[in-house]
Parts: sequence; C-alpha cells; structure tokens
Amino acid sequence: MADPTNPFAAFAGLTMSYLEDTLGVFYIGYTIGTVGFGFTFFQSYLYYTLYPKDSWFTQLTVASLCTLDTAMSALSSHTLYYYFVTLFALPVGPDNATTSFCVEVILSGIVLAIVQGFYALRIWQVTQNAVLPAAIIVLAIAGAALGIATGVVMFQNTLFTNFSERYMKAIISTGQGLRLLAAIATTAGFLGFGVKSGSSGKPSSWDPITNFLTSGVAGVIVQLLCFATFIGMPKKYVWIVFHFLSSRVFINGLLLMLNSRAVSEGRGVNEEDTRYTARGIDPTKSAASGLMFNSTTSRNTNHTVNIEVSRVVNSDMAGSKYRDDFDSYSIGKDGPHAL
Repeated sequence: MADPTNPFAAFAGLTMSYLEDTLGVFYIGYTIGTVGFGFTFFQSYLYYTLYPKDSWFTQLTVASLCTLDTAMSALSSHTLYYYFVTLFALPVGPDNATTSFCVEVILSGIVLAIVQGFYALRIWQVTQNAVLPAAIIVLAIAGAALGIATGVVMFQNTLFTNFSERYMKAIISTGQGLRLLAAIATTAGFLGFGVKSGSSGKPSSWDPITNFLTSGVAGVIVQLLCFATFIGMPKKYVWIVFHFLSSRVFINGLLLMLNSRAVSEGRGVNEEDTRYTARGIDPTKSAASGLMFNSTTSRNTNHTVNIEVSRVVNSDMAGSKYRDDFDSYSIGKDGPHAL
C-alpha cells in the first residue's frame, strides 16, 4: 500500500526500466512508423504525378493504401498522446491497449491483404497461372479476418500482459502467421517467376535496394520478426515495433514497384510490356498486361518505338514501317539507341 504521506509513492512502480520497456519501445515503433508514412505520402504523390492515366484499379489501390496509412498514423498518434499526456499525472503506465490501437491493428491487417492481393494479381498477369495467386489471396483474406478478430479480442481484453493468454495468443499469432505465409508465397512467386515492375534499360546502383523492397523480401523479414517476437515475448512490447513497421514496408514496397515502371502517355508500362513493345507486339493482346493498356491499335498498325534515358516510352503512330532487323532509331538486339 502506498504511503499517504509521500506524494510520489503511487509512482514507485513506474521505474525507468519499466518505462523503457513499455513507453520507450512503443515510441520507437511509432517513430519508425511515422517515417514510413512520410515515404508513403511522398510515393503516392509521385505516383499520381507520373501516372495520371493509369488504370482505375491501380489508382484506387494507391488511394486506398495512402488513406489507410494516414488513418493508422492518426490512430497511433492518438494512442501515444493518451500515454504521454492523458496518463501523465496518473500513477499508471501504458498497461492497456487503447481503442485507437485496436482499430489500428484491424486496419493494418486490411492493408497487408490489399498489398498481397495486388502482388497476387501481378504474378497472375505474368504467369497466367492461377494456382499460386489464388493461394496468396486466400491467405491474405484469412490473415485480414484474423486481424479483425485480433482487434476485437483486444477491445474485450485490453491489458497487454493478457495477450499471452492461450486464446488471445492463438488468435494473434495465427493471424500473424497467415500474413507471414502470404508474404512468403508472394516473394517466392516474384523471385521464382522473375516478376518485375519495370525496366529503365540501364542498371542502377539502387537496383538491389529496389528489388529487396519490391520483391517482398523486406516484408517477409519484418513480418517474421513481428511473428517471432510475439511468440517468444508476448508480454513484452517488442513486437509492436515490427507491427508498426510491417504495414509501411509492404505499402512502400508496392508503391516503389509501381513507381519503378516506365511511362507511356501517362500510363505505367510493366517490364514484360516493354519487351513486347520493343518487338512490335501490341501488349493489349497479351494476357499478361490487361491492367495497363487500353489501346485501339489494329494488328496491321506498325510502330517505331523509342526508349529514352528518361524511361519514357513514346510511340509514334505515324512512323514509317520498321524492318525486322530494326534501324538505328529502334530497339534492336544490341539494346536501345538514344536519339
């Protein structure tokens, strides 16, 4: 029982070690997540600047992810405000999950499902094999459903230390495990089938980082850390750091994949579409690129295609007929020639 003569006795349990393990860890996760949101906002702006005529489906996906990330950032900010300001004069620590945090957990599961569903679509576009994409979508939907269930059980039992109870731990860890499996399947599809976003025609020192993010490898690592830390330390707050980071890594990986594409008249050109166009093949007739093109070009129309250093693909519909071996202004077997 606290000593009534000592005004600070009620705060005796709030030791520096306790605050570092709770508020300190939560603050680190919040800071990392906020930086990730900054990249999300910037990449979303960049996307709508570069690809104003992209397909409605892709534009809706980007808008949804940016909106959800904004909402998650606002909810986590409210949670931190509650811990630092509302509870400032009270002899209690951040022992309970706030309503804002529970809603943020639900939105995070939805975000990962959207990203993984879009990745599944890209794999299907390139491979025309529906087995792996269907498996990814099923896992993503199941993971989102368990994410909603996680938010609900957190509403009912907000004490963080109770997350280690059998039924809560089972729900939370199963949801994280399903999202991890979906991420692994997505990465396996991207690496196994050589799925790429776009091609600038020139190697860049940034390519390893771009591939690391867009292929989903970064997402797998972060999601694995989130899953492992929760399983190993469910009463600790360490998993929250990777929880905040996970959704931002997935969102920015997808946005970077979209922003890495070449541009043709305000539309994004996928890597496989660039190859087809270079060979004089209309990508709208290829089953691998239904989202990006809506061309009325007939089979008898010939193209002269120039790919410049700016990575913008220009198609001169009035150009003269090219030969099979390509002239100096076309893309031949020796690579693109800048005008």
